[in-house]
Amino acid sequence: QGIAVTAYGSLGGSQNKAQGDSVAELAKTYGKSNAQILLRWALDRGVAVIPGATSEPHILENLNLNGFHLSSRDASLLSSGTAPEYFKRWHNCKAGCAA
Repeated sequence: QGIAVTAYGSLGGSQNKAQGDSVAELAKTYGKSNAQILLRWALDRGVAVIPGATSEPHILENLNLNGFHLSSRDASLLSSGTAPEYFKRWHNCKAGCAA
């Protein structure tokens, strides 16, 4: 089909809602930010991400995703999460978005 799934403003825009106990736990484990954990998770699932950062430090942080991947257990932990209540739309690609 050739259609790329894209997550625009995937971290909640200027309010950066990249939060949650699981996300924070994984960020600590991997020595990364919450945003980096969620962006890596999405990229590993075949989703193109456009986080929408505007400050240079956040742009550089969002680009620094090389050199680590989440274990299958950790990725499953994020995949099993429920939709945050502030999301207008939610599609959890349980079978993989790139399929």
